[in-house]
Amino acid sequence: MFEILRTAIALLGTAAAGWIDFKTSDIPDKIVAGMIALGFVFHFAEFYLTGSAGNLQSAFFYSVIFALFGAAMYFGKAWGGGDGALLTAVVALLPANPLAQTFLPFPLIYLVSVFSVGIFYSVFYMIWKINSVAGIRKEFFADFKGVSLVSASTFLSAISFLAFAATQNIFLLAPALGFAFPILEKLQKLSEKIFRKKVSTKNLKFDDMLGEDLPALGIKKLLRGLTKEEVALIKKKMKFVVIADGVRFGPVFFFALIFSFLLQNYLFL
Repeated sequence: MFEILRTAIALLGTAAAGWIDFKTSDIPDKIVAGMIALGFVFHFAEFYLTGSAGNLQSAFFYSVIFALFGAAMYFGKAWGGGDGALLTAVVALLPANPLAQTFLPFPLIYLVSVFSVGIFYSVFYMIWKINSVAGIRKEFFADFKGVSLVSASTFLSAISFLAFAATQNIFLLAPALGFAFPILEKLQKLSEKIFRKKVSTKNLKFDDMLGEDLPALGIKKLLRGLTKEEVALIKKKMKFVVIADGVRFGPVFFFALIFSFLLQNYLFL
């Protein structure tokens, strides 16, 4: 019973957080905190009713490890703070696979799933963004000497991924990831043009993400939204500022959870 409830909360929580992040570029702290709190409530209840502290201990251990990992990704400017927090919330709820016994710990399977799904998601998200800007779209396809190579790479990558989903043969992920990397590399080079723009500070808003360091104001660009105090200070001291967006990664955590359950068929003991 506890497994079903925790799995349902993880699915609903990641779905809600992912949708909000996709629409607003913000993962709500209340959703993440609620997921973590409910996870530990259920673990304590299970310990009280059964005397087994396995899930409680594992949840605490993996929550600390993944929180540190998320912090490293944040300060390394690879993820936003909400991404690492949502990852931690999932492993707090699901420190072990709720559906089957697997050789690898479920949090590690989930981490692999996040990066595997994240690669494909990032490719398609950035192609979608590029497609909305005519000049950048032309530059992207010109460097690949025509649409055919991009289309072929994307198509083969998608086919390999679907073949894996149908057969649960993990080795099919290798060509899928291989076809995706050349496109992702080029997309990364164009990311400055896609995700950065100079705006008047009159239009600067709370939770906008800074796209440049402001040493004179003691503000550094990080993958988080500006606070109200920072916005007020920037408006007072500057006329223009560069703001940034990025791949809104939140939806990956929901799809990676589904993907993790598919992986269990290959990793089943």
